[in-house]
Amino acid sequence: DPRPHKADNIEKPIDGVTYLIASVASPVLFDKLEGGNVVLWHTSSEHNQRLFRELETDAWVAGNGGNVGLRSIGLLHDLGYRDLSIYGMDCSLSPDGTQQWAGAHAAKKDQRRIPVEDAVCCGRVFKTTRVLVSYLASFFDIKRALPDMSFTMYGDGLLQAAFKLYVETPFTEIPFIPENEVADVLHR
Repeated sequence: DPRPHKADNIEKPIDGVTYLIASVASPVLFDKLEGGNVVLWHTSSEHNQRLFRELETDAWVAGNGGNVGLRSIGLLHDLGYRDLSIYGMDCSLSPDGTQQWAGAHAAKKDQRRIPVEDAVCCGRVFKTTRVLVSYLASFFDIKRALPDMSFTMYGDGLLQAAFKLYVETPFTEIPFIPENEVADVLHR
């Protein structure tokens, strides 16, 4: 995450810890980790992949997805992990729609309020936003792209409900929904 406030959770590097830091991270984070064991990787975008192929470099490109949780799945896959437990990634808000289940998330002071909408899944109504629904769609894109990964989901949000539906319904029986229509299908 390139926002400087994301470095607030770190005071200084801890001996024996390897920090896997994306090249898009804030310079504030890199300053705090100076002297620590930092491994740099680059987010997997079409632009980065093309650039590094042209440079003929062995730069580590990993972690496709729209947020740090989603990117970490590809990163962990590259490191050889196959069984993941997912906590705090729920793609939904508290029942009153005021904050994400994972806790308050800092935003720019001038950012306008993002519209909260209802999403229906498995007979339940979840408060969410279109950005969070795009993360939901991205999670399943990643799951399909990495079939050797298994996930244990913790929590009671939209992602967990959709995952339960996904696991209980063979993928071949789920109709294909183009990405640009996912939000319209899930939001009512």
